[in-house]
Amino acid sequence: MYDFVTTDLSDETFAELSAGLTSESDISSSESSSRQELTPFDWDNIKPTFTILWKGLLAIFVVIGIIIYLAFRFEWKYAVSAIIANLHDIVIILGFFAFFEWEFSLPVLAAILDILGYSVNESVIIFDRIRENFRKMRKASVMEVVNHAITSTTSRTIITHGCTQ
Repeated sequence: MYDFVTTDLSDETFAELSAGLTSESDISSSESSSRQELTPFDWDNIKPTFTILWKGLLAIFVVIGIIIYLAFRFEWKYAVSAIIANLHDIVIILGFFAFFEWEFSLPVLAAILDILGYSVNESVIIFDRIRENFRKMRKASVMEVVNHAITSTTSRTIITHGCTQ
């Protein structure tokens, strides 16, 4: 296989290169049938890849920043739970993309960051409510406190998601 990378390749030079590489003196007939055709390199095709790569790296920094925020926002046991819950949402979505081999593009990255934003918002509200309920409901079990916190924020969650769709 021959790979040429060039930005200034005239049609005549490209034709000569292609003809020279396909001659029987260089490559046997069995190899020539399986060889890919030589095409000039085009920078316009590589730019979206760099854009997605750069935006993906920025998204990773955003996720790391959110993890740090949640770690400082709550006690360690709540922070670990909030981080696992938020990363769970993202891992499930990425798992679907990997399993079904769907295309991953910039709009998809934006949607995933949007979902992460909703998830962080809900986690902060629910864990704040759990912390408040532990102070108010001292004799209640942990399950009752968590259940009350989730139940009391459900209507707010429905209204928030309904208004932003």
